[in-house]
Amino acid sequence: MAAAAAADEGGTARTINLPEGAVNVDMATLVGSPETVARQIDEVATMQGVKGMMFTFDDVEQGVQTFGEKVKPLLG
Repeated sequence: MAAAAAADEGGTARTINLPEGAVNVDMATLVGSPETVARQIDEVATMQGVKGMMFTFDDVEQGVQTFGEKVKPLLG
């Protein structure tokens, strides 16, 4: 919690430690072709209250590369 107090105002570390910021609405798993994943991301981005998304990959290097090359160009 001490690190959160020193974090930038509005930053993730501070926000998730606030009672109103500690809400995980849903842990979605996006699976499919690059076209399917891009479509799902575009849909989530239109939902009221969504201000950002966090992605994790089983293999970070490969996942980030694949996302950047195949999914990102398809985003609306």
